[in-house]
Amino acid sequence: MYPDRRPYTGLLEYKNVHRPVRVTAYHQQDGLLTLRNEMNYVYLQDYVDITYEVSCDGQLVARGAVDLSETGKIRPRTEGRVPLAVTVPEQGRCYLKLFYHVKQETEFLPKGYVLGFDEIRLENRDGRNQRVLAWEKETPAAKTEPVTVEENELQLKIQGNGFVYTYSKLRGIFEQLEISGQLLLDRPMEMNVWRAPTDNGRQIRRYVYVYLITGKYCYLIDSGVAGSEKIIAQYMKRLGRSIEEIKAVFLTHSHPDHIGGAAEIQEMSGRKVYCSGLEREWAENIETQFQERPIPNFYTLVQKSVGIDEIVTDQDTISLEPGITIRVAKTPGHSQGSVSYVLEEKGVLFSGDAIPDLKGFPVFTDEEASERSLETIYRMGHFTFCCPAWDRVYRDPSNLQAAGEICHTQYYCNAYQCPL
Repeated sequence: MYPDRRPYTGLLEYKNVHRPVRVTAYHQQDGLLTLRNEMNYVYLQDYVDITYEVSCDGQLVARGAVDLSETGKIRPRTEGRVPLAVTVPEQGRCYLKLFYHVKQETEFLPKGYVLGFDEIRLENRDGRNQRVLAWEKETPAAKTEPVTVEENELQLKIQGNGFVYTYSKLRGIFEQLEISGQLLLDRPMEMNVWRAPTDNGRQIRRYVYVYLITGKYCYLIDSGVAGSEKIIAQYMKRLGRSIEEIKAVFLTHSHPDHIGGAAEIQEMSGRKVYCSGLEREWAENIETQFQERPIPNFYTLVQKSVGIDEIVTDQDTISLEPGITIRVAKTPGHSQGSVSYVLEEKGVLFSGDAIPDLKGFPVFTDEEASERSLETIYRMGHFTFCCPAWDRVYRDPSNLQAAGEICHTQYYCNAYQCPL
């Protein structure tokens, strides 16, 4: 289905695959059509009427009905010959198209409903499309410039009369389309895989968690995908707080599902955004990130770059206000510059995606770095709570498979799910 829940037009092709009758041969000189009855229990003539059209160079030149009464009944799963003589123009690309209609109204289908079709190329003296030949003769030679192709390791650049197409060999998509000096793409094309929600599918969700630390002011760990700022604002309102109270956003890394809402939150609250230096370029230039890591639906997850105000490094300690101190821990692997944050006073670890999802497929850029980061986390000592981005909060980070409890204390870790 399409996103607006209209049936996808590809279903028409599927419907035609299951048509109840099909042409297996057409002897044009003899005017004999061989049909196969694909139904299991019904004679062909009892269920189907057949009409035909003859077209030449895209223009209709004849139409009529196939007389099925001149042959014996075609039994289920068998073939039979039916007379059909048509006049074919001597020149042009010609086709015979047959349509199969419901003979009588049924409980589900009206009389005449088209069940499918077959199309057959017809032979003649000159099978070239005469309209195309005439167009080629009328087109001045000066307007038909040759098409040139330039190729490098990453791209194919196809250029001709009034157009330039740039094709990415890396991603298999067009990066730029230009016609008569006008750009038709404002960004590279991207793959989009979408599944219509079903009654079961509506219950299957994927989340990325962001965390809100509350004190005199508020502080956010990651920002979710684009649009999450509205959900976060609504959640804070239920807590009796306002999104304008956010003093800082701490990004664990720069992937789109973690920075998607950061730019809007920064604009709404005017506060600082903290990030690792190795993640800064991708956060501040999402076009560069997409070029280097072209994931599906990238521009749905993040729509704006975010300016980084403060660079954090390993073991930095940031005193935000009395009773709220953030310590930075370098935990690369999932991305090259991933960091985790520790709320010192409460012993809470915000690990982002540094700890792989135990129920899913691990995603990392450097497996060895990811393993070292896990060792670093376990050597850091006991935490009251471990707060990953991919799952609920866990009380015992040494046993992440144990059932955890999301903490909703006055001071820290008001967690909110931002749907991916």
